[in-house]
Amino acid sequence: GLLEQQRRATLNFVPIDGRKAIFHRIEPGTFMMGKPGAPKETTISEAFDMMATQTTQIIWRKVAELIMAKLGKEYSITLDPSNFKGDLRPVESVYHEDIQTWLNGLNELSQSGEPALADLIPGHKKGDVYRLPTEAQWEFVVRGRGQYNDVYHFGKDEAQLDEYAWFSGNSGSETHPVAEKKPLVIDGKEFFDMHGNVWEWMADRWDGRSTLPGGTDPVGKAGSGRVIRGGSWETYNAERLGSGNRNGAGERNYGVGFRLLRTSN
Repeated sequence: GLLEQQRRATLNFVPIDGRKAIFHRIEPGTFMMGKPGAPKETTISEAFDMMATQTTQIIWRKVAELIMAKLGKEYSITLDPSNFKGDLRPVESVYHEDIQTWLNGLNELSQSGEPALADLIPGHKKGDVYRLPTEAQWEFVVRGRGQYNDVYHFGKDEAQLDEYAWFSGNSGSETHPVAEKKPLVIDGKEFFDMHGNVWEWMADRWDGRSTLPGGTDPVGKAGSGRVIRGGSWETYNAERLGSGNRNGAGERNYGVGFRLLRTSN
């Protein structure tokens, strides 16, 4: 009806196109984490907000410019690190240290009540904390809070990957602007590029194992590299794009970017 249309129009007032950091609320719950065949019961105990897209180059740059303008010399951030240039493409060629510096600056601005953040991040409140998701939180989202227990969030048919993901079969060996493929939808909320485009850095350390133990809010603590999730434009093995597939990396790479997680203060 008309009310529903108006409600949706309000919700969708800010288009999800990568120009702004749009976040959706994810309520806590329990799901089966890991590849089909050997999943582990895993509980996410607290609500969080997950970004609807991978972090784009324009968001990276605008936040970095703001950090350096307001906080100055203690921050040194490369404004345009990506190999494949484009405002609405995912930022890549950033490693954990680069992202951590950027996040430290973003969180310092958030604590100080910097007004410019509200325009860049709709719904932002002073004191909001931004960070990388744990892989358990990320997989909780890609599995639709436990609704989607197959290889991918849309099922197990590899032939459908083309509709949802940029990977070696359709990417032309480069990244693409975010949110051009079909979204994963949870309670009417859209998340894009959860499979493909760029791998996403997680908060967890990479120990080379194929599964985490499960339990409540697990985080990988061992290993020198970091976990990456979701597959990328260069992934040719379809299974590696899967919801439960763990991988790791130890350095900057133009196949790896990130998506932000937000918690309220």
